[in-house]
Amino acid sequence: MTRNPYAQFGGTVSDDDGGYDSRRYPAPVRTSVLAIGSLVLALLCFLPLGPLAVICGGLAMLFISSSRGRLGGLGLAIAGVLIGMFTSVFWMMMVVGAMSVQQQWGPAIVGPADRMMRDLEAGDYAAARKNFSPFLDAAVTDEQLAAFVGAYQAEAGSYQSTPSTFLEWLGAIIEFGPQMQGAQQGGDGFPLPATFDKGKALVFIGQAGQAQGGQVLPPAENIGVLVPPRTEVWLLDPTTRQPVDRSSSKPAP
Repeated sequence: MTRNPYAQFGGTVSDDDGGYDSRRYPAPVRTSVLAIGSLVLALLCFLPLGPLAVICGGLAMLFISSSRGRLGGLGLAIAGVLIGMFTSVFWMMMVVGAMSVQQQWGPAIVGPADRMMRDLEAGDYAAARKNFSPFLDAAVTDEQLAAFVGAYQAEAGSYQSTPSTFLEWLGAIIEFGPQMQGAQQGGDGFPLPATFDKGKALVFIGQAGQAQGGQVLPPAENIGVLVPPRTEVWLLDPTTRQPVDRSSSKPAP
């Protein structure tokens, strides 16, 4: 006869020596909190929490392997590590891309447009034309350039500056969003929020073709100044692509 009084219930709580039989009655298994946390952190991919998810998942895998079966959640930990590594790489690429854009923003993107506007303001049309496409260079005369400058100065004042960083540019573009939707905008182009004597306005530089000479943006195909709320001053008419006739606006001699 067995010495176990609980045999009729189909189990045992002790071995033949009266000790606890851990092989037949192991400690209850629970899921690792670190494994759960790793997966949760990894799934928050809209935040840069990937490295933290990898660390938590790695620790969870270490603790689970040394728990002798008392901890579970190995699959959760592995998933957290893998997803965390993927999101970490993604965010690293985003940071590197943002740094690259920031480095190129001034000299390669905003710089040429800023210099062109300053050259137009100074009446140095030969220097300004270096940023024109062959089509625009042949389409307008220096007199028409001077009339264009006078026309937008009458509405916005003289050109002063433009945002120096990408974030400043993005914020200004959001501010000008409603006006850009209603503008004529002849073709593709680069919007350049700018400060003028009379306030803020949007310089729209129409572009076509390929960038040249190491430039990031193609040369200017047209230039427009959009003054809030609905005034538009263009060098070329966006519809006809011909110089705007401003002869009627000239003062009588």
